[in-house]
Amino acid sequence: MSKTIAPTKMSAMKTIHSAFKILIDNNGELPRKQLIDKIKDIVSFEPWEIERYESNGQLKWLTIFLFYSIDCIKAGWLSKDKGIWYLTPEGIDAFKLGPEKLLENASKAYREWKSNEQRNLSFREPSEQEIDIRDEQMQTATLDELEAQAFESIGSYLESIDEYKFQKLASVLLKAMGLHIEYIAPPGKDGGIDIIAYKDPLGFEKPRIKVQVKRYKENNKIDVKPIRELKGLLNAVEHAGIFITSSYFTKDAELFARQSDIHIKLIDRKIFIDLWKLNYNKLNEEEKLLLPLHPIYFLGNIE
Repeated sequence: MSKTIAPTKMSAMKTIHSAFKILIDNNGELPRKQLIDKIKDIVSFEPWEIERYESNGQLKWLTIFLFYSIDCIKAGWLSKDKGIWYLTPEGIDAFKLGPEKLLENASKAYREWKSNEQRNLSFREPSEQEIDIRDEQMQTATLDELEAQAFESIGSYLESIDEYKFQKLASVLLKAMGLHIEYIAPPGKDGGIDIIAYKDPLGFEKPRIKVQVKRYKENNKIDVKPIRELKGLLNAVEHAGIFITSSYFTKDAELFARQSDIHIKLIDRKIFIDLWKLNYNKLNEEEKLLLPLHPIYFLGNIE
């Protein structure tokens, strides 16, 4: 006699397994919004799944998906960082288990983790009614979601501004990090270099830093060609290079920069936003208005 699977678990099985397949098809990583959009494109939902929970106003299937994604993280199959979801090599192997076994093993991993963390507390599977934001596991998923949404909002703003304002943002950030800006390219042809910076006010201390800045949408990754072109403008003795983008770099571009005999630092969207947040208090009020941030504090998870 086959066991009856609860509707919430059926929903989680198909969305989690689909998410793993999508990540595999996208080299193991994808921004959260793109991942969710692709899940919606390939998964068929029951009417109740596209209703919203009263507790958090979120679609039921999405709430359930985020809830059980925490199990996959504790199993070591998924990781999330600033709105980017990553599938680990172990996650690729877990995908081969199929939807039911994948979820079953992920939940088992979560129970083991929970047991190790709180040995004196009993753990039981949540019921359908208990999957809401009051649950510790859902709290973790909700905080992840809020952080991802905040990151996406900043990313959308970077995509909306023109390339020269993004170039100005980059120069302000580098100055806040202690560099001295000698040159910012005016509108028009720049010869491939947008910013020139030094480590000291007079530019005597090497290296001279040449910076290229590209404002692209997040799904338009920068490949190795522009990085190779930047390297062609650098002298191994005198220069170092920085490439800043509002998008991301391909694996080949990252590999080329790592293996380059001239130091080239790649700053993608995630790194740029992290650096802006880290150096925000060093900016003056006018500079802050270029990309204003407003901190909001939530009760952290006690796990």
